[in-house]
Amino acid sequence: LSDMTNAKEYIKKNDYIICADGGTRYALALGITPDIILGDFDSLAPELQETLQGKKIEWIAYNKEKDETDSELALKHVIEKGYKDIFLFGVFGSRIDHMLTNFFALDLLAKNNVDVTVIEGNKEMKVITKHTIFHGKKGDLLSLIPLKSTAKKVVTKNLYYPLKNDDLLFGYSRGLSNVFTTNTAEVSLTDGSLLAIHEKAS
Repeated sequence: LSDMTNAKEYIKKNDYIICADGGTRYALALGITPDIILGDFDSLAPELQETLQGKKIEWIAYNKEKDETDSELALKHVIEKGYKDIFLFGVFGSRIDHMLTNFFALDLLAKNNVDVTVIEGNKEMKVITKHTIFHGKKGDLLSLIPLKSTAKKVVTKNLYYPLKNDDLLFGYSRGLSNVFTTNTAEVSLTDGSLLAIHEKAS
């Protein structure tokens, strides 16, 4: 099961909350009522659906035979609503194929100026296509993984192993396990994209 114990640290009072199918259970366990629930409802018990029907929640049902995952449908919906700053919880699970598809979708969204951050326990993950500042603490880990092709002229600041206009090649591990030397770190590149995994020190 996905670790969502710290999810409420990221959620503000007036945030728009959307749950994809069975993800509703995690939100409710945290005391969070979604604004909308969508999906094919194959992983949300009918009893729970019935319990929620009396609340002010919008429901959107999709056929089980569809071209998108429930996660993709949720992202598509919030983007159509005009949101540009999105947090995703519960991306990890037992379906590796779904997880990989979700990460590749982040690359497409980043190139369309949508800022999506995946939260999983003490890790924050996002795709960088230009420049990003990470806020954390000295000793935090930051891994940079090229997506699909070479990430060109990568420059980092405040990391123990600096990159100075270096190319990170797809399929190689050079960008893994760098370390914050201060409370912030910066990453920029001129071409390509990087999956950045910021692991916060306990």
